[in-house]
Amino acid sequence: FKGENPIGKRILIFRAPVEVIGVLKPMGVDLSGNDQDKQILVPLGTMTRRFLNVDYFTTIYAQTKEESQLKLAKEEIRDLLRNNHKLKAGEKDDFFIQTISDIATIKSDAVNLVNDLGNTSSILSFGIGGLGILAIMILTISERKKEIGIRRACGATKKDILYQFIFEALFLTTLGAILGLFLANLITILVSVIGKLPLRFSPISFIYAMVLSTIFGLFAGIYPAKRASEVDPIKVLNSSS
Repeated sequence: FKGENPIGKRILIFRAPVEVIGVLKPMGVDLSGNDQDKQILVPLGTMTRRFLNVDYFTTIYAQTKEESQLKLAKEEIRDLLRNNHKLKAGEKDDFFIQTISDIATIKSDAVNLVNDLGNTSSILSFGIGGLGILAIMILTISERKKEIGIRRACGATKKDILYQFIFEALFLTTLGAILGLFLANLITILVSVIGKLPLRFSPISFIYAMVLSTIFGLFAGIYPAKRASEVDPIKVLNSSS
């Protein structure tokens, strides 16, 4: 309404004119991810007869004055619905009732499952990345034998060559981790903006990623580095001459 008072104004819902009689205070997103600030409330009879043309409800929300009354209210609602649905003793409910705590538990379980899957996929990704770096480093050693031989001939020790290739492996894994974290942060921001979800990038994830990348980089670099340090400079230089 462009800053105007909407009370008394008319809007169209499914081409039917209705009058605005009140505005709710901002409530944000509910546990199901629905934006409560983009909802329109209409009288129950108007909704069922005028808009939906039905005589039943798919969802009913109930609220208790005290949290201690929640369990009792749930049982009373269940008894009422079973009577209305004419269910006999022993028959299963053809409906379900969820409290806020039930929904919160389901959401929490879902989040934990996603976290577990994410952690598992992350470890697998690091493992696959480590194997890739291992293969690249082994291939690199085969192509850099002459360089290794020259360095050894100029006074580099086996330990120098060992540390060099371990450092290169750590550099590759660290660079990959930083790029991956940058993309993950970017995706988190996009999902938060597009989906209007309160997502945030956890700093602890950054620490875990860097630690894991260092560990996998170290393991991926040890074997190739050991092979590089054992290259015989005399044989290499003689074969290349």
